[in-house]
Amino acid sequence: MSFNENNIWNHTGAILAGGKSSRMGKPKESVVLWDERPMVEHVIGHLKDICKKVVIVGKCEGYTPKQGDNIEIIHDNIAGKGPLSGLEALLASGIDSEYLVISCDQPLVASDILVLLTRDRTITPRFFLTPEKFTPFPGIYSKSWLPKIRDAIENEKLSLCKLINNSPISYVLLVKKEEVRKLKSINTPHDLNNINNEVVLLA
Repeated sequence: MSFNENNIWNHTGAILAGGKSSRMGKPKESVVLWDERPMVEHVIGHLKDICKKVVIVGKCEGYTPKQGDNIEIIHDNIAGKGPLSGLEALLASGIDSEYLVISCDQPLVASDILVLLTRDRTITPRFFLTPEKFTPFPGIYSKSWLPKIRDAIENEKLSLCKLINNSPISYVLLVKKEEVRKLKSINTPHDLNNINNEVVLLA
C-alpha cells in the first residue's frame, strides 16, 4: 500500500536488527521469505511507504542495504542489553525527534497498519494493544525517552515492557484477527515455515 506525500509521516522509521537470533539459527534480517526476498526488505518497504527516512539499528550481520536505498546503519553504543541497546543508540543518534520502531522479524506489519500509529497521536510513546497481548514493537518512541532508557540500562532493568507499562503512553487498539496477525514476529524455522505456507495458501 502506498501513500501520497500528504500522508507521509515527517519522521524516521527504524528497524532493530541486532539480536542474537539464537532460535532462528542465523541472523533473522537475512532470512528469505516466500518471495525470495530477505525478511528485512519487507520491513524496509513498509516503512518507506510512510516515513521520510529509514534507518537500521544494530549489527545487521545478515544484510547489506542496497545501493541507492539511502539507509544508514546505526551501531549500538552499549552492547548486550537487548532492545534497550538499540533504542539507546537510535535516540542518541540525533537523526530525529521521533521514530517509528519495528523489529526486523515483523515482515507482515504492512503500511496500512503502521500508519495507524502515526495518525492523531496524543502521547508519545504510542503502541498497539490487542486482546491477546501488548508488544513494544512496532511503536513510536521519542528522543525524550533517552534518559529513561539509559537509566534502565545503568540499573540493569532491561525489561522494555515493564519500562513502558510504568510510563505515560498511548495505545491503538487492534481487534480484527487479520490486523493482529500482522504484528506476528518470525522467531524460529517453524514460524518461518508456517508463514511461508500461509502466504502460499492465501495467494
